Amino acid sequence: MKLQQNLRRPCGLLEPDAWKAGTSGSEGAPAQQCAGATRRFHHRMVKSWKRPDRYWLHKWPSPRAMASIRGKVRALTTPSRVGLDLGVVVDDLNPVLRGWGAYFRQGNSSAKFGAIDAYVHERVAILASRKHGLPGRNWTDRFTWDWLGSLGIYRLTGTVRYPTAHALR
Repeated sequence: MKLQQNLRRPCGLLEPDAWKAGTSGSEGAPAQQCAGATRRFHHRMVKSWKRPDRYWLHKWPSPRAMASIRGKVRALTTPSRVGLDLGVVVDDLNPVLRGWGAYFRQGNSSAKFGAIDAYVHERVAILASRKHGLPGRNWTDRFTWDWLGSLGIYRLTGTVRYPTAHALR
């Protein structure tokens, strides 16, 4: 019974009286404007397949966070940057990818990280194709994953860390 109440609770750090009343705890603020940092992850309680009485919290980047990183990558790989060396573009991209990946690496983010890696590959391949005057993306023969790795682009895939379990004493 208590678990079902928690599953219906709105996102954010709300106080019980505030979320029942539909506010975020501050005077007159609607519940939709709850704590910003908590709205960056998408959460879901998942029932354990081994023990039906246990639930685990799964979390991954929200659609808003995914749109944010795609917008940053798009801004750093615009056609106006064709004149720059690809090393400069990679040097600009890597801190953005590292920071975003470090923030979201806790939890179940591997599928979302793979999607961002594929998007970065697409954008850099398009930029390189324009730079060399080639039509299309040229993924199969020229701008492959190996080529992308040789540029030194930071890959998000494989960086997910799961929280450690702490035993109660």
